Amino acid sequence: MSRSCIFLLLLLSISVQAVPKVIYLTQFSSIGTITVSVESGAHVYLASNDDNQLLKNIQLTSGGTTITCDRLGDSNDDESPKFLTTSSSLELSTSNNDSITYMLSGYIYITTNQQARDPTFSVYVLKTTQSISKIGMMSTVVVLNTRLNQVSIDNDAPRMTSYVTNINHSPNTNLYFQWGIPDFDWNDVTNNTHTFFMNPVFSQNGLNVFFPNIEPLQIKLDYWYITSMGPFNMDLENRYVSDHKYTTTSVNTTGLIVSGENKPYDEHVVNFQTDNSREGISGTYVSAFISNDLLISMTGVSNFINRSSETQNLGWALAAPTRLTINSTSPVPGTFYCQYFAFTGELLPTTTAGPTTVTQTTPSTVGQVTSTAPVITTTKGAFTGFGAMELLILLFSVFLYRLF
Repeated sequence: MSRSCIFLLLLLSISVQAVPKVIYLTQFSSIGTITVSVESGAHVYLASNDDNQLLKNIQLTSGGTTITCDRLGDSNDDESPKFLTTSSSLELSTSNNDSITYMLSGYIYITTNQQARDPTFSVYVLKTTQSISKIGMMSTVVVLNTRLNQVSIDNDAPRMTSYVTNINHSPNTNLYFQWGIPDFDWNDVTNNTHTFFMNPVFSQNGLNVFFPNIEPLQIKLDYWYITSMGPFNMDLENRYVSDHKYTTTSVNTTGLIVSGENKPYDEHVVNFQTDNSREGISGTYVSAFISNDLLISMTGVSNFINRSSETQNLGWALAAPTRLTINSTSPVPGTFYCQYFAFTGELLPTTTAGPTTVTQTTPSTVGQVTSTAPVITTTKGAFTGFGAMELLILLFSVFLYRLF
């Protein structure tokens, strides 16, 4: 197929209904101008740490405003990213030759007009470090990653990632991490179908568990977003930390393992801190879109995904975990997200040999769960209020869900 035909196909593919869009700089062509249909009043952001000498050769024009990508990629005085406000269309052009264009890593992100006008909607471009703090009762935060500028010996080191630490929010704040970008109806809570990490962790039967201790999260995606139902703060870094063998920092904790689309993946193992004197519950929350076999195995919970897809599968087990292992039959299994969690309750009776393990996997639709469900809170990191009765209620509710 000729370059002209490819250009025309690209032009047709992006001149569609005004919805949020991501367009990579590698899609630009030196043979002409690309015109993108956008809403008037939308915002255009650039996520790139490519060489400014190359970015200045790329122009974006909307209405009577023209800006080069090196200027669009700057930050404001308050460290917020600059943006271009659009009229009815956006024109993209470059004077870079195609061989240079194909080496660029950046991309532009286009919101809707409604998102641009919403004070609870914000965008962060992660180049080095970034602290996010929100005080409102609802907020949406889009995180645009940029290419890592570090060398790693790991075969499956990502091209882009957010290393998230110091997550802090109350048990009354529902916090969701989601893949992709927010759709035009992003503020509809029933549209929460892309969630891959949540705190509190919900069961579909009304029980939820809040984790004050969250492990560092490595989100190996080009972009993702946060939906919060209350105040929160966290720190982000454009940094990759090898996590093939990881030990949790608390017996009561939750963490995450992510493998991005068409990315290499090596086996990951999480070793859990344990308290053998107490009852325990563990589980995983998995979404996977894979073309090869994937095995997720944790004490009491096993999930074998055979070249298929599953979304928001929540598995619980009445057992304190010791290890989580995720491996695949292929070095490139596809995209998957696995949130893991473990917590302990009351002291075990001295006359028993220990808790019986029960394995159960149930689908969970996050958007249908409200914040009115009972919350299991903690004091100084110990789940002292979660004992044998609550464990039995959880397992019985799972049984009823499966039965009916």
